[in-house]
Amino acid sequence: SILQNNLYSSSTYPPFDGIPRIKHATSTFCKKFMNIDIEPKNCIPTVGAMHGCFISQAISARRAKNAKTILFLDPGFPVNKLQAKFLGLNIESIDLYYYRSEKLLIELEKYFSTGKIGGVIWSNPNNPSWICLKENELKGIGKLLTKYDVIGIEDIAYFGMDFRYDYSIPGEPPYQPTVANYTENYFIIISSSKIFSY
Repeated sequence: SILQNNLYSSSTYPPFDGIPRIKHATSTFCKKFMNIDIEPKNCIPTVGAMHGCFISQAISARRAKNAKTILFLDPGFPVNKLQAKFLGLNIESIDLYYYRSEKLLIELEKYFSTGKIGGVIWSNPNNPSWICLKENELKGIGKLLTKYDVIGIEDIAYFGMDFRYDYSIPGEPPYQPTVANYTENYFIIISSSKIFSY
């Protein structure tokens, strides 16, 4: 029967870490549109970007004994703070309206140097303000993430939607900006449902 020949029938679960061909396609997507190399094994499906942020916060704040705080670059998606509270985590915030470029990096280092920050979360482009972090900011953030062993949670749900640049041609610059160019301490959250809609 069709069900007997189907690898994933209604009576079985797909692999929790994702279906191999989809993981490979995600890795290829990241290379073509972000110019970063990510092994397929490190591409993990979640039930939407919101679930991805939830899991990323949980992991980031449980890696070190005293680093139980998530730092938010605001304004951001309010649900992410509710997720942190649900997880029993502490919350700190930096308002991007007041802190950009070097001021942002100085403020981040103040927080990171306490040893209490497990992860820092931001969206780029930002919802709801549509602020976009600049390359020099991402580079500085990446260096600080590595220096203080903090995890960057980069929510790119609005992938490619900084329409000042054409990010639509695979394998050709410009590429979607990402902190992944500057550190290995990151989670990238991509929302396929939003990508499919445009």
